[in-house]
Amino acid sequence: MPLPPRRAALPPILLVLVPMLLLQLLWRLLPLPEADPPRLVNGMLVLPAAGWPEALVVAVTWSWAVTAGVASLAGLDRPLRRALRALPTVCLALGAAVAVVLAGLSVIALVLPAGVLSVGSVAALVAVPVVLCLVRLALVPPLAVLTGLRGTAAVAAASSTVGRHVVGAALLLLLGVAAPAQLLGWVLRRPEDLVTGPLDGALLWVLRDAALVAVAVLQAWTLLAAYRRFRAGALGRPDLITPSLSNQAPALPAPWWHRPAAGVAVPIGLAAVLLPGATAGALAGGADLPEVNVQPWSDSGRLVALGWPAGRSPVIVEQSTVHDCLDDRCERSRETELGLTVFASSGAAVTPDGTVWALSQHRLERCDPARVCQRSDGVVEALRGSRWEALAPASDGGVLIATATPLPQPAADAVGRASVEVRLLRCGNVRCERPESVVLGRMPSVVARQSDQADGEISVRVGADGRPVVAFHSPGHAGEWLAWCATARCESGQVAPHGLQEGSRPGGMPSDGELALLHFGDMFHCLRPGGCSDREPVPTTGRPGGGVYGLAVGWPTPEVLRIQFGAPAQQAGRLYLWSCPDAFCRQQPRKIPLTPLPYEATVRVGRLPGEPWLLAASPDGRVVAAPTFPEQVITVRP
Repeated sequence: MPLPPRRAALPPILLVLVPMLLLQLLWRLLPLPEADPPRLVNGMLVLPAAGWPEALVVAVTWSWAVTAGVASLAGLDRPLRRALRALPTVCLALGAAVAVVLAGLSVIALVLPAGVLSVGSVAALVAVPVVLCLVRLALVPPLAVLTGLRGTAAVAAASSTVGRHVVGAALLLLLGVAAPAQLLGWVLRRPEDLVTGPLDGALLWVLRDAALVAVAVLQAWTLLAAYRRFRAGALGRPDLITPSLSNQAPALPAPWWHRPAAGVAVPIGLAAVLLPGATAGALAGGADLPEVNVQPWSDSGRLVALGWPAGRSPVIVEQSTVHDCLDDRCERSRETELGLTVFASSGAAVTPDGTVWALSQHRLERCDPARVCQRSDGVVEALRGSRWEALAPASDGGVLIATATPLPQPAADAVGRASVEVRLLRCGNVRCERPESVVLGRMPSVVARQSDQADGEISVRVGADGRPVVAFHSPGHAGEWLAWCATARCESGQVAPHGLQEGSRPGGMPSDGELALLHFGDMFHCLRPGGCSDREPVPTTGRPGGGVYGLAVGWPTPEVLRIQFGAPAQQAGRLYLWSCPDAFCRQQPRKIPLTPLPYEATVRVGRLPGEPWLLAASPDGRVVAAPTFPEQVITVRP
């Protein structure tokens, strides 16, 4: 019997895949529970991961498209209709193939943990029957659509006629069916990392859709080629080599995409491929979605401060360098060298107008918004002798400096008990010649020698009422303590340990709600009433209009299929930006995914990622975030 004339596989595959891609795009735009929201990353529309229902629909639809491509390549009329009739049998073969693979992996898991040689030997033994089964099952789609066999009859026919070409067919199926799909999945695992703007994002959507269509066409051609080569060796079954006469419908006019006069088929096909990508590009340009931009950062310095002044781009302060971003995405920056090296984030600050203050080793420096810098002539005398120092911009253009100094007590025992004196200074310039100075208090119950180099951290903030508040945290000294001023001018102050009950709190002591709005980071173990969890945001910064922004580690929607043997797999987390209407994020926060975190960054005890991050917001609500040893800088328009 002569073979029917070959037709193109592209038209029927386009008729199935293009609507599927469009529906998939629109479906993921819906607010799905427990799914990451749609957002723009580097200008590209990024959708949440597929769930189980969507994955099943895509698998069935893809099988229909590839089977229709096989029928069209074989020259059959109405390939979509024929493929639809064969679809239950194709899905049966697909399910059996998945079961065979899982069974093989389960057998390999029985020898785990074991040496590489043992596992390799078992894997090689298991691979032989698994491959033989997969080759037979791969022949079911072309056999079902070309011969009309259905259900188990098609599976039995594929299994009973294995010839000597099974090895060649297996290699062909590996190269033409499995490998292209896996390679495309690897390349497009995180496509947003490959783009730098909206145009790149729309182009990548189009290229992705074109690649998916090309993979489907290649799979259809490979399945038909493997079927014909395999059937050429089948003895006594000539009816299985070519399409069955009984399965041929009466001669009908060729569909519009096969008619010679239809020269518009190729342009229409190309336009169809462009449709999902164009829709994604239109949504990226017009939809009100969160915008996330991730820029690589090549400088090797440690970050000590971030800021986003009004009317300017972000300001990034490293230990000895100020980077003024020249655009809101920080693609380029202008550098200004500092005359000192800052060792802690409490030693640098960016004011609302873009001025940078820096403090290190009792020396002070100020760089105005034009980056004209002034520094103290040597050590500031008022700071001499202090061990811990922190600064915060003052409302009058000066700077507030909090110091903590261990003081030796009379030697009553051999331990050498000491207390820590907390002092606040207000300086008008970098020389700090006649500072306003007040001792806020002393922290007792400190068991440490004055000479001990115990860890400690101090920070100072200005509250909404203008009163300075100092936080001190030192596991080797006093734990968590607060010092605060009675008035905005700070004529006097008090000191108390954090965590006192309501009835025992001194007058004027900031409440936990006020402390939460001061954004002391993780200096306090927990400020939230009722306790804290590992997934709450730290650090935080003020949100224009009220509430806070915060960074927290979360875990994205699990993969549709996850296979795990032995100990639990190391699951990397993702950094999220929380937009909270209140200081404690008790109301439902809006969570925006930012960037994946390596596994080692998500196992640190506490509420921070493994590497502390800095966070700042502009007056119009945009956010900049970066780790203290940055490989990337993230800007967000929530």
